Amino acid sequence: MRLVWVGILLALLSLGCGGEDSNLSRTQRGFELTHGVPSAYAITFADEHYGSSGMTVATPARRIDVWIYGGDPAHRLLFDSGFFVDDVDLASSFDGEPVNTSPSAFVFGMTRADVEAAFGPPDDVESNAVGDLEIEVLRYTTPDTMGVGFVNGQIASVSVGLQVTL
Repeated sequence: MRLVWVGILLALLSLGCGGEDSNLSRTQRGFELTHGVPSAYAITFADEHYGSSGMTVATPARRIDVWIYGGDPAHRLLFDSGFFVDDVDLASSFDGEPVNTSPSAFVFGMTRADVEAAFGPPDDVESNAVGDLEIEVLRYTTPDTMGVGFVNGQIASVSVGLQVTL
């Protein structure tokens, strides 16, 4: 099985990582085309705005994706700003079905209004203030278990197919 993943990885890397007409890189689109939407994923968005909060940001805008594909063993894929970083076999199996919502649904600069336009009103909203930062998490149960986090009104994190609580 590992040899199959290596072959797919080499084919995808030959496509390059730039992206046009998509919110995902060519490499990410290739993984999604080959394996479908992940069983679960998390995305973290950061830009220079968050530098003052103590978050280290190496580039002006950065998106870190962690995708989990079910199986025995399950696989965790890591992408940094669309570039493939790592593929790790997890220590256990994961029977999760692919989620309905593609990672391509989320982009830098999304606001709560953008998310609600795409997914409707949330089932629950959590809000907290940490210093001068306003943190808000929209919780959905359909079409997937999903949490979308905002810092001062801008998208900061997404988790789909798994739940992270404050």
